[in-house]
Amino acid sequence: QLLVRAAKGKHDGDALATARTLGVRYVAEGSVRRLGRRIRINVQLHDAETGQNRWAERFDADEDDVFAVQDRIVRS
Repeated sequence: QLLVRAAKGKHDGDALATARTLGVRYVAEGSVRRLGRRIRINVQLHDAETGQNRWAERFDADEDDVFAVQDRIVRS
């Protein structure tokens, strides 16, 4: 089970607490930055039981490739 969090601001632990309450094992968090036509997406996967970061990766692309980046993230 996975909880995906989309929120502004820093990771504050609330998503982990929510995941524990819901019985969700993992929490995916991320951010998107844009500069001109370039985008940078940062994604992190946290273990809700331990609070540990299990995986993190950064993806850079042109905004025209946003769907290709989405596919890369899913495959990762």
